[in-house]
Amino acid sequence: LLVVAALLLGGSLAWAGAGWAVVYLPSAAVAVWWLRKLARRMGAAPPDPAPGGPEPAVGSAEPVGRAFWRFSSARALTSILQMAMQRLDIVLVGALAGAGAAAVYTAASRFVVVGQTLGTALGNASDPRIAASMASGNTGAVREIYQASTAWFVALTWPMFLLLVVLREPLLAIFGPDYGSAGPALVVLSLAMLLSTAFGTVDSVIVMAGHTGWNLVNAVLAAAVMFGLDLLLIPAWGVLGAAIGWASAIVVRNVVGLGQVRLALRLHPFGRATLLTVALNLVAFLGIPMAFRALLGDGLPDLVVGCAVAVVLYAGGLWSLREPLQLGALISFPGGRDRG
Repeated sequence: LLVVAALLLGGSLAWAGAGWAVVYLPSAAVAVWWLRKLARRMGAAPPDPAPGGPEPAVGSAEPVGRAFWRFSSARALTSILQMAMQRLDIVLVGALAGAGAAAVYTAASRFVVVGQTLGTALGNASDPRIAASMASGNTGAVREIYQASTAWFVALTWPMFLLLVVLREPLLAIFGPDYGSAGPALVVLSLAMLLSTAFGTVDSVIVMAGHTGWNLVNAVLAAAVMFGLDLLLIPAWGVLGAAIGWASAIVVRNVVGLGQVRLALRLHPFGRATLLTVALNLVAFLGIPMAFRALLGDGLPDLVVGCAVAVVLYAGGLWSLREPLQLGALISFPGGRDRG
């Protein structure tokens, strides 16, 4: 981000893409170095098989490599579909509604990507623990981790998505006067993400249970819904049609995934901590900003004051709920080690 910003501020727009891509090289070098360090720490101990995945028996005719790829190929294809869904709808908007509409939709939809990135980060942190608990048959631990991570997911993302619903016009005005037309699209996408985050990292739970094929089917279904609705709605509704397509895909994938988790694994994300976090967010980032807008208007100073009050209330609420939300565990979660 710093490299791209420096290039843009220096007027080197043509080099912005290169600045975005070239930083992957040092990142890859650091990743290789860290992987080698972890490998030395692990020594010669063979890795544990993927929980729920294929585990060839001694003397099995299936090579370990084939078993690994049989388990992992569905996950790889799912990742490709996810990236396609984040990119191709912008291309469709440009092709069916024009370059101007594509620019407006890009600005509105990037807010959603922030929430998805946070979900990926929490999934990366919780996946190994869910996998270990599933491998040992500890369903209670899986349920606790799933519900706790869902509460954290809501705590991290709902403030942003609720503010996007309430303050969509002034936020979009940052990009220019023509971007206000994306307000309804931003509301549709934000509502879909509120539902998605309330279901937690349901995809990760499915994968860690070994059902990568289920996850792939869910992704294919979501992609079909999205691209079908895009082709149908974008010519008539433009940016809003694209938003409805993507939001419908998000809802379909999460509802189907939650049904699979509930019916097959007997798990759900709606613990006490999640419900408390949802209620706190609705009061702090929906009720207070709407009250300030109704009483004081849409002026920038009034909006800033309203958001400041919401943040203070939210911080106090999180502190008072730190025990049921297990916030101490969240702080140590990504880097902590199991000691059992």
